[in-house]
Amino acid sequence: MFPMKRATKSLFGILLLSFLFLQSCSKSETLSVTESLASYVENEESVLVFGSVDLMSVLDKADYSNVPKFGPIVQTVVKDFESSLNLKAGLFYALQPDEVEGFEKGVVICFIEVNHPDSLAAMALEQGYDVEESGDLRYFRDNDVSLCLKDKLAAILVKNGDFDEKIVLADIMEKSQKGTDNKELLKLSQLKGELHVAYMMERTVTINAASGVISPDKLKQLKELQKDSYQEMTLYAEEGQIRIAMEGIFNSELKKRLPFKQDKSAEIRKKLGSGKPIAGFALNMDTRKMQSFFEDFSPVDMKEFPASLGGPFQLMMMIAGGKVSNVIDGQLGAVAYSNSFMGFGGQMDLNAYAQFGPNGEAVANMATSGVGEELKLKIDKEALYLSTSGKFDPDGKGIEVPQGCESFGKHGLTFFANMEAMDMTSFELEGGAKLLYLVKYINAYFDADQGEILIKLKKNNPNALKQVSAFMLEEFASQISNISI
Repeated sequence: MFPMKRATKSLFGILLLSFLFLQSCSKSETLSVTESLASYVENEESVLVFGSVDLMSVLDKADYSNVPKFGPIVQTVVKDFESSLNLKAGLFYALQPDEVEGFEKGVVICFIEVNHPDSLAAMALEQGYDVEESGDLRYFRDNDVSLCLKDKLAAILVKNGDFDEKIVLADIMEKSQKGTDNKELLKLSQLKGELHVAYMMERTVTINAASGVISPDKLKQLKELQKDSYQEMTLYAEEGQIRIAMEGIFNSELKKRLPFKQDKSAEIRKKLGSGKPIAGFALNMDTRKMQSFFEDFSPVDMKEFPASLGGPFQLMMMIAGGKVSNVIDGQLGAVAYSNSFMGFGGQMDLNAYAQFGPNGEAVANMATSGVGEELKLKIDKEALYLSTSGKFDPDGKGIEVPQGCESFGKHGLTFFANMEAMDMTSFELEGGAKLLYLVKYINAYFDADQGEILIKLKKNNPNALKQVSAFMLEEFASQISNISI
C-alpha cells in the first residue's frame, strides 16, 4: 500500500506541476514598461511628447521622509503603493495634444510596472472603485482618470469628456504591446535623470496640418525634412546644482540646414567690451541658412512680410534687399553690468555688438540716425558696437566671465547670469520666484544638436532638490505665520 500511495502522490504532483506550467505558458506576458512606451509611441500617431519621471529619485533626493508633518504621511502613501507598484522603475508617459486646443485639452497616457496585479486590483476595490474585467484586462475609472491592468503593466489614462474607457484602454494596451524595432525610440524611452522629455519633430507637422496655414506641398516637404528626427531634454538633480541636458537627433538633410555655428576661441568676448559683466547673451549663426529656411517653409510670404511691419522697417528691408542675412550675419551679443538692464534702477551699463551682412552698415546708419549722444556708437563696414556709457569699452583683452560660465561665446547660442553679483533685493521676488535667492549663477549653451542649462546653487550640498524643498517649506511656514486669524 505504501508504494501505491507514494506513486499516487507523485502522479498528482506531476499533474499539478504540468497544470501550473501550462497556465504560465498560456498567460500573455506584457512587454517591459520602457518597451511598452516605445511601442505605444510608434503605433499612436497623435503622440507628440513622451518620456519618464523617476518618482523615487525625486522623493529620495528631496529627503521626503524627513519633511516635518508631511513626511510620515507621504511615507505611508509610498509604502502602500510600493506593495503593488514598482515605483523604482519609474513612471513613463505620452502626451497627445488636441488638434485645436493643444496640450490644454490633450490626453495623457502613463505606464507603470506592477509588482502584484491582484494587490493593485484589491486596493482599488477597497477604495470603492468598480473593477471590471474584459478578457485579460482589468480596469476602473475615477472621473477623468482611468486605469487598465494587464499582467504586470498598468496603463493610466487622463482624459476628460464622455468616452467608453473600456474601448479606449483596450486600444492603448493593444498599441503598447505590438512592439517596435525603432532603436531611437527604444533608446529615448529609457529612464533618464529625474525627468526626461522627448519630442517628435516630424509629428509636429502632421498635427498642425489641420490648421491649413501651410500648403499641402510645403507640409509634405517639411515633414520629409524632419523625418526620423527627435529632440530630448533630461533634468538631473545633483549636489548643489540642477542640470538640464538637451540633445537633438536629426537626419542628415536637417543637419545641413541648422544655422548654429561654433567658435571655440570665443572671439565675441573681445568685441563686447571689458570688465566683469553680470549677465550676457551671444548668438553665433549663419543667418543665410535661417533666411533660406523661412523662405522655404514660412506660412507668411517673406516678400510681403516687411510691409506688414510699417514704413520704417519696410524701408530698411528694401535697403537690405529684403533679406535679414544682408543686415546681420555671424555674431551678435550683449552684456550688462548692473540690474538696470532688467529695469531695476541704477546706471545703465550695457554693451552690444552685431556683425554685419553685405548691407548692414547702411541699415545701421539709418536705424541709428536719431539716437541721442547718451549712447556711444561705432559703425563700420564690419559691425556695430554700442555702449550706454563707454565705461566698459573694449581694451583688447575682452570681458571676464564668471567661473563656471566659460562656455560663453563658444557655441551657437550662449547665456549667463551671475545672480551672486546682482542686487537681488531690488527684484522684490514673491512666491516660487524667491528660489532665485538660492542661485549662484545660471549658464546655458546650445548648438545644432546639443545644449545644456546649468543652475548652480550657492551651497555645494546637499542635493539641489533637498535645498529647494527645505526653502519652500520654510517659505510656506513663514507665510502661514503671517496670516492673522
